[in-house]
Amino acid sequence: MSSRCLLTQFPDAADRPTLTVDEVAELLGLSRNSVYDAVRTGAVPSIRIGRRYLVPTARLAEMLGLADGSSDAEPDPSPAQPGQALPS
Repeated sequence: MSSRCLLTQFPDAADRPTLTVDEVAELLGLSRNSVYDAVRTGAVPSIRIGRRYLVPTARLAEMLGLADGSSDAEPDPSPAQPGQALPS
C-alpha cells in the first residue's frame, strides 16, 4: 500500500509549483497511464527532467479553468487539441 499523501484539493501553485503524474492522475480521477499519454501528446502541459515528467501547477489550473480570476473570464472558444502546444 502506498504511503503517499492523497491530494484532497487543487494545490496552490505558490506552495507546489509542480505536480507528479501520479498526483495529476489522482486530482483528475484518471489512471496514471492516461495522464502519461496526455503528457506525451501535449494535452497536459509538462516539463521533462531526465526521465521524469512534472506538470506545472499553474498551467494545469489555467487549462482546467481554475486559475485566479478565471471565474470572471470567458472560456477560450478554441481549447488546445491533443498534441497542440498551450499558449505561454
